[in-house]
Amino acid sequence: MKRLLSRLALAAGAAALTLLVFEGAARLLGYSPERPVTPTFSWAGGELFRMKPGSVWHMAGSGDEVRVNAFGVRGPEIGPKDSKLRVLCLGDSVTFGYDVGEHATYVSKLETELSRALKRPVEALNFAVAGWSTRQERLMYERFGKSLDPDLVVVGVVLNDLTELRSGVRETGSDTALRAMALTSSLAQKSALIAMSKDLYTRAFDPVGREIGSVMELARAGDSRAVAHTLDLQNEELGRLVDAVYLTGRPLAVVLFPYKFQLRTPQHNAPQESMKAFLDNAGVPVLDLLPVFLERDSGDLFMDAVHLSEQGHLFTARTVSDWLVAEELVQ
Repeated sequence: MKRLLSRLALAAGAAALTLLVFEGAARLLGYSPERPVTPTFSWAGGELFRMKPGSVWHMAGSGDEVRVNAFGVRGPEIGPKDSKLRVLCLGDSVTFGYDVGEHATYVSKLETELSRALKRPVEALNFAVAGWSTRQERLMYERFGKSLDPDLVVVGVVLNDLTELRSGVRETGSDTALRAMALTSSLAQKSALIAMSKDLYTRAFDPVGREIGSVMELARAGDSRAVAHTLDLQNEELGRLVDAVYLTGRPLAVVLFPYKFQLRTPQHNAPQESMKAFLDNAGVPVLDLLPVFLERDSGDLFMDAVHLSEQGHLFTARTVSDWLVAEELVQ
């Protein structure tokens, strides 16, 4: 037993020394532990995940602070419903406001624009989390929608929702996946070696580039069988969300966000056309932003392939506000 323990201690010491050597090598190569610039996610059961309630973090690019309220979404704490018109905005990283300040998001600007147009106080709630799809948005609404008592629900749909469904990504918010993500982020904030490993993985596999490529493939594939299957999956999810909102007796509107490449090839819009037809048939008002973006010089509306710049958020807010008023969805 003593010999076994001695060997185990020797092996542990050798492993620790090896890690220290690799840690030092990573730092010599210019890597350092990550800053806390990514959110900590918490698992809420099933496939629903959200940001850790009460946490504060800073976005990597802009450095803007993100404060997370008790619901696990971005923004100040939410009190009981009062006389203000309450608009609940569901979405993913686009609605969330990737790499822009809280008051520069389209949700915040929509609050301002609607208050001005209606000449009454409006409260717009940003219930969007990076990585969410229509499924997580529906689960979030089923859990909190009724208690929030919104006067209107606005859902933002982005095309990567469809590609995630096509790839079978149904357990994004599983307990195991979230714990692994949280552990990796925590270790990367303490170790240059882990931070380097994450960077090398990103460079090798380019998950963002692969997602963009998948969306472009989907949009350009026209009416193929694979595209039809993907659209069926997405419309099924949209139908469940529509049912969840209508069961609480609240009106619903859907906003379709384009990818930047679609401004160069607007004919590649089969996903939007399919969702519009489905929502029209369900009696749900839908705003397709692609033709609206095409009407103006939109080079400044995006900061990357899909996320909006501050100008893009403001333009979107004004467009959505005008549309909601014109459709008499708000009064």
